[in-house]
Amino acid sequence: MKRVFIPIVFLIGLSIVSFIKPNEEILEYNDALKIGINRYLKFLWIVDGAFNNDRYKEEFIVNDNKMRDDDKIFTCKYKNKKSKECVGKNFEQEFEKLFSKNINYERVYGDQAIYSWITYDKGKYIFKNLNNCNIDRMGTNHHIEVTNIKSDVITYEVTFESRQSGKINKRKFILNLENNEWKIKRAFYYDLCGMRYVIY
Repeated sequence: MKRVFIPIVFLIGLSIVSFIKPNEEILEYNDALKIGINRYLKFLWIVDGAFNNDRYKEEFIVNDNKMRDDDKIFTCKYKNKKSKECVGKNFEQEFEKLFSKNINYERVYGDQAIYSWITYDKGKYIFKNLNNCNIDRMGTNHHIEVTNIKSDVITYEVTFESRQSGKINKRKFILNLENNEWKIKRAFYYDLCGMRYVIY
Protein backbone atom coordinates (compact mmCIF):
# COMPACT_ATOMS: atom_id res chain seq x y z
CA MET A 1 0.00 0.00 0.00
CA LYS A 2 2.85 2.42 0.84
CA ARG A 3 4.48 1.87 -2.59
CA VAL A 4 1.26 2.91 -4.36
CA PHE A 5 0.51 5.82 -1.99
CA ILE A 6 3.87 7.66 -2.41
CA PRO A 7 3.78 7.92 -6.26
CA ILE A 8 0.12 9.03 -6.15
CA VAL A 9 0.87 11.78 -3.62
CA PHE A 10 3.87 12.87 -5.71
CA LEU A 11 1.78 13.06 -8.90
CA ILE A 12 -0.99 15.01 -7.18
CA GLY A 13 1.58 17.47 -5.76
CA LEU A 14 3.19 17.90 -9.18
CA SER A 15 -0.21 18.57 -10.78
CA ILE A 16 -1.00 21.24 -8.16
CA VAL A 17 2.36 22.98 -8.74
CA SER A 18 1.83 22.84 -12.52
CA PHE A 19 -1.63 24.34 -12.12
CA ILE A 20 -0.42 27.16 -9.86
CA LYS A 21 2.69 27.92 -11.95
CA PRO A 22 2.17 26.81 -15.56
CA ASN A 23 5.08 26.50 -17.96
CA GLU A 24 5.69 29.99 -19.28
CA GLU A 25 7.10 30.18 -22.78
CA ILE A 26 10.11 32.45 -23.17
CA LEU A 27 10.73 33.94 -26.61
CA GLU A 28 13.94 33.28 -28.51
CA TYR A 29 16.21 36.29 -29.08
CA ASN A 30 15.44 36.62 -32.82
CA ASP A 31 11.68 36.45 -32.25
CA ALA A 32 11.91 39.09 -29.51
CA LEU A 33 14.03 41.26 -31.81
CA LYS A 34 11.49 41.06 -34.65
CA ILE A 35 8.70 42.09 -32.27
CA GLY A 36 10.82 44.98 -31.00
CA ILE A 37 11.66 46.26 -34.49
CA ASN A 38 7.98 46.13 -35.48
CA ARG A 39 6.72 47.93 -32.37
CA TYR A 40 9.51 50.50 -32.37
CA LEU A 41 8.90 51.42 -36.02
CA LYS A 42 5.20 51.89 -35.23
CA PHE A 43 6.14 53.97 -32.19
CA LEU A 44 8.33 56.28 -34.31
CA TRP A 45 5.51 56.63 -36.81
CA ILE A 46 2.83 57.53 -34.25
CA VAL A 47 5.00 60.11 -32.44
CA ASP A 48 6.79 61.61 -35.44
CA GLY A 49 6.43 60.05 -38.87
CA ALA A 50 2.73 60.68 -39.34
CA PHE A 51 3.30 64.41 -38.75
CA ASN A 52 6.63 64.97 -40.47
CA ASN A 53 7.02 62.42 -43.25
CA ASP A 54 5.33 64.53 -45.95
CA ARG A 55 7.11 67.71 -44.86
CA TYR A 56 10.63 66.41 -44.40
CA LYS A 57 10.51 63.48 -46.84
CA GLU A 58 12.21 61.33 -44.21
CA GLU A 59 11.60 57.77 -43.17
CA PHE A 60 12.75 56.05 -40.01
CA ILE A 61 14.98 52.98 -40.33
CA VAL A 62 15.37 50.48 -37.49
CA ASN A 63 18.00 47.75 -37.94
CA ASP A 64 17.80 48.33 -41.73
CA ASN A 65 14.00 47.93 -41.68
CA LYS A 66 11.44 50.51 -42.80
CA MET A 67 7.79 50.66 -41.87
CA ARG A 68 5.53 49.23 -44.56
CA ASP A 69 2.99 51.60 -46.11
CA ASP A 70 0.21 49.13 -45.20
CA ASP A 71 1.06 49.64 -41.51
CA LYS A 72 0.70 53.44 -41.68
CA ILE A 73 -2.98 53.30 -40.71
CA PHE A 74 -2.80 56.32 -38.43
CA THR A 75 -2.40 59.49 -40.51
CA CYS A 76 -2.58 63.20 -39.80
CA LYS A 77 -3.85 65.50 -42.53
CA TYR A 78 -3.07 69.23 -42.83
CA LYS A 79 -5.45 71.73 -44.42
CA ASN A 80 -2.58 73.13 -46.43
CA LYS A 81 1.24 73.24 -46.50
CA LYS A 82 1.44 76.24 -44.17
CA SER A 83 -0.93 74.85 -41.56
CA LYS A 84 0.57 73.82 -38.21
CA GLU A 85 -2.42 71.71 -37.25
CA CYS A 86 -3.42 68.33 -38.61
CA VAL A 87 -6.38 66.09 -37.88
CA GLY A 88 -5.65 62.50 -36.92
CA LYS A 89 -7.37 59.62 -38.66
CA ASN A 90 -7.60 56.19 -36.98
CA PHE A 91 -5.65 57.60 -34.05
CA GLU A 92 -7.48 56.15 -31.06
CA GLN A 93 -7.58 52.57 -32.28
CA GLU A 94 -3.92 52.57 -33.34
CA PHE A 95 -2.82 54.21 -30.09
CA GLU A 96 -4.61 51.58 -28.00
CA LYS A 97 -3.10 48.77 -30.07
CA LEU A 98 0.42 50.06 -29.48
CA PHE A 99 0.60 51.42 -25.93
CA SER A 100 0.08 49.80 -22.55
CA LYS A 101 -3.26 50.53 -20.90
CA ASN A 102 -1.41 52.62 -18.26
CA ILE A 103 -0.22 55.12 -20.88
CA ASN A 104 -2.63 57.81 -22.05
CA TYR A 105 -2.04 60.09 -25.03
CA GLU A 106 -1.25 63.10 -22.81
CA ARG A 107 1.89 61.26 -21.66
CA VAL A 108 3.01 60.78 -25.25
CA TYR A 109 2.20 64.22 -26.69
CA GLY A 110 3.00 66.51 -23.77
CA ASP A 111 4.17 66.86 -20.19
CA GLN A 112 0.63 66.48 -18.74
CA ALA A 113 0.91 69.90 -17.07
CA ILE A 114 1.67 72.83 -19.37
CA TYR A 115 2.93 71.55 -22.69
CA SER A 116 0.72 69.55 -25.04
CA TRP A 117 0.34 69.25 -28.78
CA ILE A 118 -2.83 67.18 -28.89
CA THR A 119 -6.44 68.23 -28.31
CA TYR A 120 -9.75 66.43 -28.67
CA ASP A 121 -12.50 68.58 -30.13
CA LYS A 122 -15.87 67.60 -31.58
CA GLY A 123 -14.89 63.98 -32.06
CA LYS A 124 -11.53 64.79 -33.66
CA TYR A 125 -7.95 64.48 -32.46
CA ILE A 126 -6.09 67.62 -33.49
CA PHE A 127 -2.29 67.80 -33.38
CA LYS A 128 -0.29 71.02 -33.37
CA ASN A 129 2.86 70.08 -35.22
CA LEU A 130 5.46 72.50 -33.92
CA ASN A 131 7.40 72.73 -37.16
CA ASN A 132 8.53 76.27 -36.38
CA CYS A 133 11.00 74.70 -33.91
CA ASN A 134 14.29 73.30 -35.08
CA ILE A 135 16.33 72.95 -31.89
CA ASP A 136 17.23 69.32 -32.49
CA ARG A 137 15.73 66.23 -34.04
CA MET A 138 16.04 62.50 -33.59
CA GLY A 139 18.05 60.99 -36.39
CA THR A 140 16.16 58.65 -38.68
CA ASN A 141 18.55 55.70 -38.36
CA HIS A 142 17.97 53.71 -35.17
CA HIS A 143 19.39 50.44 -33.87
CA ILE A 144 17.62 48.20 -31.38
CA GLU A 145 18.85 45.14 -29.51
CA VAL A 146 17.31 42.86 -26.90
CA THR A 147 18.81 43.11 -23.42
CA ASN A 148 16.38 41.00 -21.38
CA ILE A 149 13.55 38.57 -22.13
CA LYS A 150 10.90 37.45 -19.67
CA SER A 151 7.60 35.72 -20.31
CA ASP A 152 5.67 39.00 -20.11
CA VAL A 153 8.32 41.74 -20.51
CA ILE A 154 11.00 42.36 -23.15
CA THR A 155 13.62 45.04 -22.57
CA TYR A 156 15.59 46.62 -25.41
CA GLU A 157 18.33 49.19 -25.82
CA VAL A 158 17.78 51.70 -28.61
CA THR A 159 20.70 53.67 -30.10
CA PHE A 160 20.29 56.70 -32.37
CA GLU A 161 22.14 59.87 -33.29
CA SER A 162 20.72 63.34 -32.72
CA ARG A 163 20.29 65.17 -36.01
CA GLN A 164 21.82 68.56 -35.14
CA SER A 165 24.19 67.81 -32.27
CA GLY A 166 25.44 64.44 -33.50
CA LYS A 167 25.15 63.10 -29.94
CA ILE A 168 24.70 59.34 -29.64
CA ASN A 169 21.69 58.46 -27.48
CA LYS A 170 21.14 55.11 -25.78
CA ARG A 171 17.67 54.60 -24.31
CA LYS A 172 15.47 51.84 -22.93
CA PHE A 173 12.46 50.55 -24.83
CA ILE A 174 10.25 48.12 -22.91
CA LEU A 175 7.32 46.00 -24.09
CA ASN A 176 4.76 44.39 -21.82
CA LEU A 177 2.50 41.44 -22.72
CA GLU A 178 -1.15 42.45 -22.32
CA ASN A 179 -3.98 40.19 -23.52
CA ASN A 180 -1.50 38.29 -25.71
CA GLU A 181 -0.30 41.50 -27.40
CA TRP A 182 3.10 43.14 -26.94
CA LYS A 183 2.52 46.77 -25.97
CA ILE A 184 4.81 49.67 -25.15
CA LYS A 185 5.47 50.03 -21.43
CA ARG A 186 8.37 52.51 -21.67
CA ALA A 187 9.89 54.58 -24.49
CA PHE A 188 11.86 57.75 -25.12
CA TYR A 189 11.18 60.53 -27.61
CA TYR A 190 12.01 64.16 -28.20
CA ASP A 191 10.41 66.54 -30.66
CA LEU A 192 11.62 69.41 -32.82
CA CYS A 193 11.34 71.86 -29.93
CA GLY A 194 13.76 69.81 -27.86
CA MET A 195 11.03 68.62 -25.49
CA ARG A 196 12.21 65.26 -24.15
CA TYR A 197 9.86 62.58 -22.90
CA VAL A 198 10.37 59.36 -21.00
CA ILE A 199 7.03 57.76 -21.72
CA TYR A 200 5.88 55.16 -19.19
